Amino acid sequence: MNKKGIFKVKQYCDILTTIEIKTPYGIDISRTSEYKDIYDWIRMNIHQKWELSSGDFSFRYRNIKYNQPAKLIFCNGNEMHGVNRMHDLDFTSIGISTDYINQLTETFDVEADQVFFKDFLFDSNQRLVSLYSTILKLTRIPDIDKITFDCLLTDLLVSILCQYKHTYSKRVEKKISSGHFPNCFSKAKAVISEKVFSSESLDLSDLARMVGLDKFYFIKYFKKNTGFSPIQYINKIRTDYIKEKLLNSKDSILEISNETGFEYLSTFNRVFKKNTEMSPKNYRRIAFQTM
Repeated sequence: MNKKGIFKVKQYCDILTTIEIKTPYGIDISRTSEYKDIYDWIRMNIHQKWELSSGDFSFRYRNIKYNQPAKLIFCNGNEMHGVNRMHDLDFTSIGISTDYINQLTETFDVEADQVFFKDFLFDSNQRLVSLYSTILKLTRIPDIDKITFDCLLTDLLVSILCQYKHTYSKRVEKKISSGHFPNCFSKAKAVISEKVFSSESLDLSDLARMVGLDKFYFIKYFKKNTGFSPIQYINKIRTDYIKEKLLNSKDSILEISNETGFEYLSTFNRVFKKNTEMSPKNYRRIAFQTM
């Protein structure tokens, strides 16, 4: 799992071990793996990045102490917050850098550190909880493609900026009404993320229509921004989705083919082999041998 330098183990206070995943797109992911259950672990943080956390913990934020298991809690950048955990409790967090977020917020002419959200508890938003969970699952894959993280993160951030009240909500609403937020490229990534990871079929004509562009112009526009055709891009992400299924489930190859939205097993095998240079069966076998 360390072959490509993605995973880095970091010690905190000799109490717990977290795994930090450094991705090419400014996202840090921490996951608790060990505790000495006689200790209480407390850390007060302040940082620029936006942070999403989940698990069983006592959370201190804006003079509020939240003591219930949380599916998803959000922290603004540059706000003091603390986590208090006891015994063998589960905890994960995702931190997203402001440089990455700025790529979206520049659409409505502000910097990420100027955006302040009123809400911090996102538990009821099943879409965000699902996205968060998917990102964590994919970090267990040693050879994940960077565009998969980018696609999922764009979907996550667009959803947060559009659905939750913040200091620039009115400006965002105007941009949405005029069709300028998210921009065509970000909108395409958000749609691809939603369709691929819900195993829905994704027709290129429908994707172009959802983005608001002519199909042939959309193909040209997309390739200019990514270096890949929309189909190549989608299949790279679907391949990472397949990898997650191969490594984290006991389902058969045929079942995974159906679960990941392929109509034919032959197409499933061809797409996977083109992106990995091995069959799904061999990938699963080699991965388990090296884990």
